[in-house]
Amino acid sequence: AFSERKIELMYRAAKAEAERNGSETVHNLEVLRKRLNVLPERESRLLDTFLAEQTTQELYDKKSAELKHERIDLQNQIKVLEEGQPAFTLEPIKQVFLQGSRATKEFLEADENKKRNIAENLLWNLSIENGKVAQIQYKSPYHILAKVPKNVSNSMLLPDRDSNPN
Repeated sequence: AFSERKIELMYRAAKAEAERNGSETVHNLEVLRKRLNVLPERESRLLDTFLAEQTTQELYDKKSAELKHERIDLQNQIKVLEEGQPAFTLEPIKQVFLQGSRATKEFLEADENKKRNIAENLLWNLSIENGKVAQIQYKSPYHILAKVPKNVSNSMLLPDRDSNPN
């Protein structure tokens, strides 16, 4: 179980990181689109020099192919950045953490029917032998929460801004 304070802290840190990454992505997209928009002018100047016989056929073909490859490369980079925008929201993740953290307390305070409902929501498989839990298998995404060490520190949960590879 995580305290609601820690969950809120992790949520805010992840949200700030997503917003920062989002603004970087917007900037990168603008730069790539500007470069893409300059290509027709470069192609036109190349054609003009070729028609004025200032450029050989061989050099024109080579530069024309380079510009074509650059266009394809820029279009691919733009597509990757546009598709890389997070299509999810952090709210459902926050709710999973909150529900997982509240489940123990709710389970201990609940009547038998409510306990059954809580167990069905969190577990795939629960077996009891001699009045004790013999085996459990958590549903996704709760299986990830179950794997977190009990003595986890905040530094393990929150992103380290100093070691960001970007």
